Amino acid sequence: MEKLEGICSYIVGVFASLKDSWLFNASWAYLILLAGFLFNLDALNLIAGLLVLNIFDFITGIIGAKVYGDCISSAKAIHSVYKTLAYALAIATANLVDKSLGISTWTLSFNYGLISYLSVTEGTSILENLSKMGFTMPTRIINNMKCYLEKNKKEDTG
Repeated sequence: MEKLEGICSYIVGVFASLKDSWLFNASWAYLILLAGFLFNLDALNLIAGLLVLNIFDFITGIIGAKVYGDCISSAKAIHSVYKTLAYALAIATANLVDKSLGISTWTLSFNYGLISYLSVTEGTSILENLSKMGFTMPTRIINNMKCYLEKNKKEDTG
């Protein structure tokens, strides 16, 4: 824990020393422009919703593991970070596919379809975590969401 605090304080110190630099501000502006291109700012609300679901999944996962008596490890937390980064990479890729194919309607969009699928995945995980915490969940909803995900997984693999 002390090592993590040391790393965090170092990162904060670096950002604090750079905040008045024009290069730092220009870098952030470039990153915002790049994010706008990669992630399609029209879909920003969907991406924000997916991020909120991802955070809720992480929080309910920790609480559910604690209540259920599962081991909470840093490896699982790191996996969650990797999952979020993989989501970002997948969304950026889907957006670039949309742009390269000239798809501009949401009904045909790979980007919107992917974000919707990932949102269903996160929603299913949140419901499972809530049931681990002892909340009564309608099993029909969870089973339907799992069936939907399994059906799409089978269609994706062939």
